[in-house]
Amino acid sequence: MVKKKITYLHPDLAPILDETYGIMVYQEQVMKIAQVLGGYTLGGADKLRKVMGKKMRDEIPKQRAMFTEGALKNGIDNDTATKIFDQMEKFASYGFNKSHAAAYSLISYQTAYLKAHFPVEFMCAVMSLDMANVDKLLLYKEECKKMGIQVLPPDINKSLSEFSVEGNNIRYALAAIKSVGAANMDAIVNERNNKGLFKDISDFIYRTDARQINRRQIEQLIKAGAFDCIDNSRGKLFANIDLIVSHISAATELKNSAQNSLFGMDELQSKINLVNKPDWPELEKLRLESEAIGFYLSAHPLDSYKQGMDRLGVKKYIEVMQGLRTGDSLRSKLAGCVNSFQKRTSKNGNKYAFLEMSDGSCNFEGILFAEGLSKHEEVINSGVPLLVNVTIDKREDDTSPRMMINSVETLDQAISEAANGLEIYINDINAVYQLRQILNKDRNGRNKIYIKPENDNWDIRIALKEGFALYGNILSQIRALPGISKVKEL
Repeated sequence: MVKKKITYLHPDLAPILDETYGIMVYQEQVMKIAQVLGGYTLGGADKLRKVMGKKMRDEIPKQRAMFTEGALKNGIDNDTATKIFDQMEKFASYGFNKSHAAAYSLISYQTAYLKAHFPVEFMCAVMSLDMANVDKLLLYKEECKKMGIQVLPPDINKSLSEFSVEGNNIRYALAAIKSVGAANMDAIVNERNNKGLFKDISDFIYRTDARQINRRQIEQLIKAGAFDCIDNSRGKLFANIDLIVSHISAATELKNSAQNSLFGMDELQSKINLVNKPDWPELEKLRLESEAIGFYLSAHPLDSYKQGMDRLGVKKYIEVMQGLRTGDSLRSKLAGCVNSFQKRTSKNGNKYAFLEMSDGSCNFEGILFAEGLSKHEEVINSGVPLLVNVTIDKREDDTSPRMMINSVETLDQAISEAANGLEIYINDINAVYQLRQILNKDRNGRNKIYIKPENDNWDIRIALKEGFALYGNILSQIRALPGISKVKEL
């Protein structure tokens, strides 16, 4: 470490800044400088602190003139007075009073120590602390990713009610799933701790009390993927939700009945046969998972578009913003899934809309004006990932960049024009007929298509003879088919 001599713009600053090595840290220091060098009264110094701290831009020039005038009377030259005021303005804009700064510094040291030496435990604790704040949980999930910590999906056999450490990773909390309730999830965890893991959906039904879990909670658990450990077909479980709920009610009634059943405990051990239904398509599965959790956890819909996005020159929003400076205006291609679409009308009667999207790294928002709104509204409401061409302006240091959306199209349509081929994963034979109907409408093109039946015993890849153009919304139609689990670009 190289030591440097402490220097001051003026000797009168030394006794004020000596304890902080010549650096303005506390608001009290800024006020003292105003008093000693600028000739301010105590009340005037406090007003200066407020003006600087709250960035009252109209008042800053007045205060600058007042400070400079006072400094000149104290024998300080104009150039030095200007430099001192500039430093005061810079530090006062984010400084704290001494009592707060001391407490914050201690807490900052403690949390930094914990994050450095116990990273998994630390991140697990902060996620549990902000369990009801979806925006913060998304931020923490991305921070975990940077730290090499995996946030594992909720699991009915592994998750606790709160976030928990699992090896070097963090297991998602059951109670962090929307609309399930912490007390109800505690009941499930207690049952599991007392009597062992849930073997299958029938075992879960018989061991659950209808007074502690309802239809809505089971739906949310299915959508979040909490039952994947005992049945990984979320679509099948959701299609059987009425049957599951009715059996839970019947089992609860039987357990609470004063009369013994004719068949005794056998009724609470028999296998419940669910109606076999295809699993949800990949995009639908992720969309519903995001709906239940509040953001995409196990994967992001854009993950399967990576190669196509690279060919199109699409960047993540965070990547675009890294090099953005005040005064910059740039154009970029961004891709994402729609989080919210809010239409507004101005006082003049002009229509506009705010479009919030997610690209896996963060959520970002842009504005559409009347012409773009009328032109692209149908595409925005299509429910599939979008490609947007945007203009981003950074006008001032203390304001967020403004993003204007110039054009919108489905990411499938944009990629189909640059695609080389597809691998289509099928988990239900019934999807083959519907897939053939869609592909029969396609005109000849250069794209090869390969079919991959999902099979535990064999790795099969079937090449279709023809080439396909994949024009229009063909890709979207294929991804939306029941029984199509994944579509991978080549």
